[in-house]
Amino acid sequence: MNRNLFILLFILFVSFSCSTEKKDWEKTESENTILAYENFLSKYSTGPHIEKARLNLDYFNKKRKSEFKNVKIIEISLEDSYGDAKDVNLPFEKISKQILKYAGIQFIKANEQSYDAVLKINAEGQPISAEYEYKSAQRFDYRPEYEWLSPDKSKYVSAGHYFSGASLSGTISFEVSNILICQKSFYGSVKPKSTIIERIYTSPSNAPFEETLNLSGSFTAEIIELMGEACGLPPILQILRDESLILKDENQYIRKLAEESLYKLNPEWQTSEENRKQIPDFIRILKSNKDKKVKKVAIRLLEDIGGSQVIDGLLVSLEDDSFEVRMEAVRALDNVITSDFTHLISNLRVKREYLKKKSLEYFEKKLTTNTNMELLKYKDQEIRSKAAIALGRIKDVKSVNHLIEALRDKDSRVIANSIWALGEIKDIRAIEPIIMTLKYKDHEVRWSAEEALWKLTGEDFGEDYDNWKKWWEENKKKFIKEK
Repeated sequence: MNRNLFILLFILFVSFSCSTEKKDWEKTESENTILAYENFLSKYSTGPHIEKARLNLDYFNKKRKSEFKNVKIIEISLEDSYGDAKDVNLPFEKISKQILKYAGIQFIKANEQSYDAVLKINAEGQPISAEYEYKSAQRFDYRPEYEWLSPDKSKYVSAGHYFSGASLSGTISFEVSNILICQKSFYGSVKPKSTIIERIYTSPSNAPFEETLNLSGSFTAEIIELMGEACGLPPILQILRDESLILKDENQYIRKLAEESLYKLNPEWQTSEENRKQIPDFIRILKSNKDKKVKKVAIRLLEDIGGSQVIDGLLVSLEDDSFEVRMEAVRALDNVITSDFTHLISNLRVKREYLKKKSLEYFEKKLTTNTNMELLKYKDQEIRSKAAIALGRIKDVKSVNHLIEALRDKDSRVIANSIWALGEIKDIRAIEPIIMTLKYKDHEVRWSAEEALWKLTGEDFGEDYDNWKKWWEENKKKFIKEK
């Protein structure tokens, strides 16, 4: 009895351990940072995910500069000044922590003495003022200097100078053992606001210095780029994967600046292997995330990557519950698919038929002859019909036999459009098959046949099948010889 109880407890323990390890691995893989993999490997020495964790950690470390490979903990050295402004405290450390965590870098704690590198920040800010005119007790409007010097200056009532602009410049660098590893310069400037509602810029200390931190070329942009130079592209790519940055509007700028940094560090990053490794992550977001804002951003990121690999992910979104997400996917597919529509149609298994038709409206100009010939056999009559029209616009003689075969379609609109296409291509092989369609009961088919036959032969017998048949029998050899 005791032996059986022991076995049962052992099985339960093993099952619980496996379940915990699986959850930890899913969290680690989701974070996908050096620190996450190091923490996982320190917690587990054996298991089904150990080898992959080591490979991923090795991949991250290989992308680092050789002098930066062993850097895990850093200290911040900050020197800043702000002209006439006093008591200005900008969140340099907070931003640095928020960015460098993606490279698995931690900051030295108050009770610690040792660190691997120093992040040096030198910043100089200047408040920028402007003179405003009085509009009301709450609103002041900024007037350019030349207007204040104009003859009609008297019509403006001055509200005084307000420090509603600011600039911030400086350098940031990594040093290891007092050796400079990499350095970047930053600059951000906010012009005086055109209108101020409240009197919050009354002194240089109230100038909007913090607004200068999140612009292109600013401190945040350059520390992302600095991280990229020291640690490679993977940490920056991880910023793009971070769904929390998509969910929080105040963090959206970080993603934008990360994309800009990627372009600077590697102009070909969109087609790089590192970037393509993101595709499964974005597809997972489209399948599992419930927030439409997150999905729309994931769609745009897949669109940026481009190529046939992203099409399956975008197709997933054609079945999304959100109309906005579905239309975003249609728009993205329009840009991703360049010429070959086959891949899309073979995977277009959506239940919403109108999306198929909407997609075709977007993609019609990109259809190739070979693709359209395949679409003439597609199960949806709307797609077959539009394929026939597209072939008529392309006017490729390779499609004539396929269009002639489509004259036996069960749908009258497909037949009518195929006749129109044959009339546009003007190949005499189509004359006799089109004459046969004059026997059809559908008026649209017969009208299309009459018009196509006039284009092909220059003759006009209306919808009279007998006259057309007689004429063709009498002139067939002569007509073919002349043509």
